[in-house]
Amino acid sequence: MKQVFIAKHEHKHGTDEVAFATHDGAQKQLREWARQNFEDWGSCCADPECPAAKEENAMNDRELVSHWPMLTGSTEFLFVEEVEFFNW
Repeated sequence: MKQVFIAKHEHKHGTDEVAFATHDGAQKQLREWARQNFEDWGSCCADPECPAAKEENAMNDRELVSHWPMLTGSTEFLFVEEVEFFNW
């Protein structure tokens, strides 16, 4: 049995999913999605406590992913799902 890591981006249009052999690979995908979409959300952070509301580039990639729900007003989510892969 082997593990597969699914990077997921849930948003109003559905869910984007990409499978990776490593957790690091899936995390890199989350960071890429966050950076690609930051311009759409960064200037209108829904929560005044969000670091992006204070300074546009205040967050590094990991912080951006972890604050993504706050940044989007809890309308989008970025996460990794670990699933078992059976090669029968």
